[in-house]
Amino acid sequence: MTTTTAMIQMAIIIVSFLLSFIVFMFISPLNKQLKKQYLDETVSFIINIVLLIWLGKVVFNLSLILTDPMAVLAYPSGAREFYFGIIVAVIIFIAKHKKKEILIIPFLHAFLTVFLFTSFIYEFTELIVQDHTYSFNYLTLLFIVLITFVMMNSLSLGVSSGVTITLWSLGQLTLTTVQPFITVFSYMVSPWFIMIVFMVGISILITNIKKVGAT
Repeated sequence: MTTTTAMIQMAIIIVSFLLSFIVFMFISPLNKQLKKQYLDETVSFIINIVLLIWLGKVVFNLSLILTDPMAVLAYPSGAREFYFGIIVAVIIFIAKHKKKEILIIPFLHAFLTVFLFTSFIYEFTELIVQDHTYSFNYLTLLFIVLITFVMMNSLSLGVSSGVTITLWSLGQLTLTTVQPFITVFSYMVSPWFIMIVFMVGISILITNIKKVGAT
């Protein structure tokens, strides 16, 4: 039963991502070449996270993998594996940026488009198919953030990205006051992690407002 549920969730996530890729190609204000470039970068970043989460399962279960490797592979990933995947993927991204292989703001725009639409489709499907009670609250937050994000398409990508990250993380922190836990793609995340995202969003917003004001 657990395996079936995991496979259903995986199928929902894959379909959600595929649909969000199509949405990005339609609504992004970037030109065709940049759309393809940063969609490829976003896909690469997501794949890195997935692979690193699996690596995290190995890293955090070294003693068990020596005695029963199949048990580790079958064991569902938790918050620490999720954090591990995100942190290492971000470090890899920063290294690429330092080498001037990728620009932060266009990437953020592409990633946020894919992340928000994928999350919305995923949470909506979870609510309908799996009847997850807490999906409704997060779904409402995602709807508000999505509408705001789309309406800001004509603004600076840096400003819109900063506002979006700040609004999403602030909404997640608010949800912690009305429900026992918050999730991202069914991974339970802690308020401290969301607070870090919030501070990143504020930093991006302030930096890009100053840039717009200076031009």
